[in-house]
Order: sequence, then structure tokens, then C-alpha cells
Amino acid sequence: MSQSITRQNFDEWMIPVYAPAAFIPVRAEGSTLWDQEGKEYIDFAGGIAVNALGHAHPKLREALETQAAKIWHTGNGYTNEPVLRLAKRLIDATFADRVFFCNSGAEANEAALKLARKYAHDHYGAQKSGIVAFKNAFHGRTLFTVSAGGQPAYSQDFAPLPPQISHAVFNDLDSAAALINDDTCAVIVEPVQGEGGVVPATKAFLQGLRELCDRHNALLIFDEVQTGVGRTGHLYAYMHYGVTPEMLDGVKARHDAFVEQLNAMNQRLGLFKEIRGLGLLIGCVLKDEYAGKAKAISLAAAKEGAMVLIAGANVLRFAPALNISHQEIETGLARMARACENWLKEGAS
Repeated sequence: MSQSITRQNFDEWMIPVYAPAAFIPVRAEGSTLWDQEGKEYIDFAGGIAVNALGHAHPKLREALETQAAKIWHTGNGYTNEPVLRLAKRLIDATFADRVFFCNSGAEANEAALKLARKYAHDHYGAQKSGIVAFKNAFHGRTLFTVSAGGQPAYSQDFAPLPPQISHAVFNDLDSAAALINDDTCAVIVEPVQGEGGVVPATKAFLQGLRELCDRHNALLIFDEVQTGVGRTGHLYAYMHYGVTPEMLDGVKARHDAFVEQLNAMNQRLGLFKEIRGLGLLIGCVLKDEYAGKAKAISLAAAKEGAMVLIAGANVLRFAPALNISHQEIETGLARMARACENWLKEGAS
């Protein structure tokens, strides 16, 4: 394949907001990718939980090719048939009675927070504008969503930040209750904190948030950008909990076999103190002696041909395609195990 473009070009031409891997994927099918050199990788990252059906799925290719031959972009001064059909299917499948489509999860969360403040201002007055979010949350990288996210490392360089946003402790209902009051317009929460370490909310916690929001006339917003569209075993994660929000932001999309093999690998290597998550959003928490080494392990995995994510310094995150094959799971986790074994032999540095 062509070598005219290299990873070094990123450092020369791009603003270094992210730090991409050393290789450049150029082709993929299902959950298998190949780089410029023809090296094969198993994709356990799923585009950060985006590629629910993997790469180059024939049905999706057919839909894209069919639409590309019809009409492209008209702007929001017009509607179109596919978007209306999809909106109706989402309404029929969920609690929602209206749909608003966005380009990304960050835009969806931004729109939800703006809508919550607009609703509160119209119905209760301008004083009802407080937003309660949670520590270690991630809702996007716009100024509003990075402020709602409970990770100062992502927001501290962009002050002054939007005001009247406070952060409670995730899964701690007393902490949330201390912040939610009659001036709160919305509470935004991830049913499973993704960037925060793949931490599922407890049922009692989400039910308690629902009760607090009802008591104080606040809207409950579920950020399901990583948990939506089947990733957790239901179409949306709220369906696991018996808790219905006012707004749900969802974009992205063989649990048993995957977790069983992760557990088997861990029994041999002893890397993880906990394997947690919901459906095919899985977090492997490193033991204390390997704290801070998630990035190093992910880099070692890439060298062996397995693509994995991190969720903070201590958690490896797996968010593969929902239709990943058993063979791809076995191949990818064998490579992952080999990478971990080599990393441990080399001193776990």
C-alpha cells in the first residue's frame, strides 16, 4: 500500500490535541483492520464504541451507496425521508415522543443541556439554571460539555467556564441530594461512566436521581453516547434500570464469551483486580501494583495486533463491535494475552 503518508505527517501537519497510535489503519472488515504495512489488528475499540456493526458491513455499505446516488446535503431548511423514518423507529422503540439528531455525542449533550435550561427558564424563571453532573464523567469536548464533565484535566485550561454547574460523587445519592435543589434545571448522568473507568451506576442510585429530579422539578438527562444502540444488551441502558429520563443522548453502539476469556486470561496473568461493565462495554481495572500502566499495556497490545482503549490511567476499556465474531474474540484476546505476558517479562514498565 502507499507509503506517501506516514504517522510522522500527523506531527508535522496536525494540531496535537490527540496522540494517535504509531500505525495508520487503511482497511478493515468486521472487527479486523490492516495498517499501511499490511499488519492485521483485531479491533476491540470500536471507534470508541461507535462501530456497532464493525467495519464495512454489507448492509451499511449498501445503504450508503444507495443514498449517495440519490441526494447528499440540503441543510436544515429541508427535511428528508431517511431521517424521518429513523426518528419514527426511535420513538416506537423508546420512551421518547420527539427526536433531535446531532453530529456527535458532544453536540447531543450540548443540545440537551441547552434545552434543559431553556425549558426551566420558560416554565420557572431564569433562577432555575443549575446543572448537577458527576465527578469523573465525560460528556464531550465543547465548552459546555467539558464543563459538565467531572474531569478538571479536560476543562481547567479553558476558564472562565459556564457557571452554575456542580459535581456530585457518582453512585453516591447523598452527595447528589446535597446539590440538587429547586434551582436545579437538570441532572446529567451516564448509566455507565465510560471515560471514568467503565463504572456502572447502581439501580438504587439512578432511581434515587429520578426521585430527586421529580421532587425539585428538574430534568433527568441520560448520556448514553457509549451505552446506546444495543451495546449493553438492551437498545438503551436505561432499560436495565427501570428508570426513564426526560432526555436521552445516544449515538454509539457476544458479552459472555468475551468476559469468560478475559477472566481466563486474568486467572493466568493476575493483572486485573476487577472486570466490570455492562454488555460489550467492559473495563478491566489494574491491580494496585500495576497502577498507572493502562496506556503502556494498550501500546504493547497494539504491537501484537490488538486494539484496546483506556479509561483513565488504571483501566483498559473494551468496546468492540456488537457482531464481533467468536474467532475475532479468540484471536484478539490471544494477542492481548501474549502482549501482557511479554510486558510482564520485560518488567511491567
